[in-house]
Amino acid sequence: EPDGTIPLERYRALGDFLSMARTYGDRMKFLPWIGQLRGKLPLASLAVRRQVVATAEIFIRDFGMDGIHLDIEPIVDGDSDFLYLLEDMKKMLGTRGGLSVALPELIPDHVFRVMRRVMNLKSYLSSDYFLRVAGVADQIAVMTYENSIRSGWLYRFFLKHEVIWLTNLLADSHARVLIGLPTYDEESASFYPEAENIEQGLLGVIDGLNSWRSERAAFEGVALYGEWTTDSGEWAVMERLFSRKK
Repeated sequence: EPDGTIPLERYRALGDFLSMARTYGDRMKFLPWIGQLRGKLPLASLAVRRQVVATAEIFIRDFGMDGIHLDIEPIVDGDSDFLYLLEDMKKMLGTRGGLSVALPELIPDHVFRVMRRVMNLKSYLSSDYFLRVAGVADQIAVMTYENSIRSGWLYRFFLKHEVIWLTNLLADSHARVLIGLPTYDEESASFYPEAENIEQGLLGVIDGLNSWRSERAAFEGVALYGEWTTDSGEWAVMERLFSRKK
């Protein structure tokens, strides 16, 4: 909610869920996905930031979750209030869990200077801001979708270079990167599923990881958006192209 709280009914079943899920062992970590539109969450208010952190602590203290994932959109370059929130969240977590953050795609500064001449890039984040987030967060999930790309080969090409750019930028930081890929099918003005899909995305990720220019140690995996939109065919693509067994 805009005041930094989450209604109890939204997580009333969380204890039962975790009791069931943890029977599968400790190979999987569970983080609550906490999000809000940036325009509805007045992070300039110290009271609101403290309430967001206090709300997040419920999931750590009362449910024993493995960390916090923050998805506040959009974040604009130089948003110091968001950085203050991350620092307070990290202090709250201490050694009790990790801090994961969702961010838009990285466009290196030299590429941005060219692209801004022909495109209106509203959610651009500078490399410096990415590094400031990486100085606090343990994991950055990059939302590499909804780019108005209409060709599959172009999305694959974009993902290849996104992996190269991100892994190089974060190579010397503590944070590790997850590449977010879409599995939903609702076309919009900024999303064309025939181009931006899991197969082309995974092929691009693989191309990037196979490039000598990438820093693979900074790469942690891919993040599908979302489980509820991923069908059996898309899971089969995931298994065929990106299974750990391969």
